[in-house]
Amino acid sequence: DWQRVRRDQNAQRRIRAARVLLADEVSMFSGAFFDAASKVVSDVRGDPQPFGGLQLVLCGDFLQLPPVRAASMAFEAVAWKQLNLQLFVLRENHRQGGDLAFQALLRRVRLGELPPELSAAARPAAAAVPEESGALDADGLSRVGENGPSRAAWWQPRIASGRSRGTAARPMRLRLLDDDPQGSSAVDWPPPEHILRLVSTNKEADAENERRLGQLPGLAHTFIAEDSADTPSDAAIQRAFRELVVQPELTLKVGAPVMLLKNLRLPSQCKVRATGPPQMPLVNGTTGTVVGFAEGDPVVLFGGCYHRQIARAEFSGQVGAAGSWCRRQVPLRLAWATTVHKAQGLTLQRGNVDLRRAFDPAQVYVALSRFQRLTDVHISSLPPKGSMRDGSLRLRAVEFHDALEMSTKAESSDDAGGGGRDHMHRPSRCQQQVERQRRVRGNTQ
Repeated sequence: DWQRVRRDQNAQRRIRAARVLLADEVSMFSGAFFDAASKVVSDVRGDPQPFGGLQLVLCGDFLQLPPVRAASMAFEAVAWKQLNLQLFVLRENHRQGGDLAFQALLRRVRLGELPPELSAAARPAAAAVPEESGALDADGLSRVGENGPSRAAWWQPRIASGRSRGTAARPMRLRLLDDDPQGSSAVDWPPPEHILRLVSTNKEADAENERRLGQLPGLAHTFIAEDSADTPSDAAIQRAFRELVVQPELTLKVGAPVMLLKNLRLPSQCKVRATGPPQMPLVNGTTGTVVGFAEGDPVVLFGGCYHRQIARAEFSGQVGAAGSWCRRQVPLRLAWATTVHKAQGLTLQRGNVDLRRAFDPAQVYVALSRFQRLTDVHISSLPPKGSMRDGSLRLRAVEFHDALEMSTKAESSDDAGGGGRDHMHRPSRCQQQVERQRRVRGNTQ
């Protein structure tokens, strides 16, 4: 792919004309990718400096989702060390700004800890009994509450009566297992089925969405993507289509929950189908419910009062010498379930977190931190104890952030009264600290 960029005249013109390169979610860049990108940009610009002398603005958190099948992370790249970056720690939490307790909980989860409040809330129920029989039916149930924290008001209003899988509807009661052995309080479980379920794998998400769509009554409407490309048979073009967030085929029914996959600003992309309050911003990640179809497009209810007709949108790009590609498709996907990876970067309104198959500690943190308040999230399951182990990439990421915090605190002390530079530090000191910690570990092993 990098060779294609070198041969693509349009890409070269854009690279030469650029002054600033902005990259988000930098935690997902491997060290090899970062160095390769720097080399290509330097060659195209004819400048031997890292990234050809471009100013870089890199955003991200290395304790979130790591690069897939990588041996190193971006901060370990040669180019990273050569850039002499100024690193800033952004300390104000905007997403969870109104829930300080949730912020504190997430700080612990981010470092790989599963606090007792979470573990207790996600344990299998030991006393789940259908009201109409004495038989134990714990399918889909989770233990709720232990000594107070998970028995607080944030949990109880979110529980609704559920159905046991494969049986007729039966109210399911789950006793709160706290210090009262008689279980004097009870709530209903599982959580409401209409809220988004966050899972660990694509297989889980696809299976859940297909299952739920099949259970929904009514006529199915299928939307086939309109794909075009300069060289449709090219492997890179085909890969670009496969990796798109919009599917080649989308099937919807009235009543299906959906998630928006694109920011919609133009009237032609999003027609108002009913009067209501002033229009809410429709951005990537907004969830709603299909309430009808008009002019061949789905009509979606957002926020409980905004009816919007969602037209096809364009998703396009270029792949080196293979040329350009474009897909026109309704920018929606079924939202009974989605993966943590697809949710990274989004703010979700409500959700049910099911992480029994999580394979990386970062998945737990990313899943929970999508929500603004603890009251917005149900926890159906967490990974079994001991099922996840910190790999070498994550351990090095923790070292990097530990060194970053140490360096920031040290320079905050050095710069006292120096004009508010307490959140800035010199990366060379940070990198030296990381390497020093590695040497110490190596000598003690």
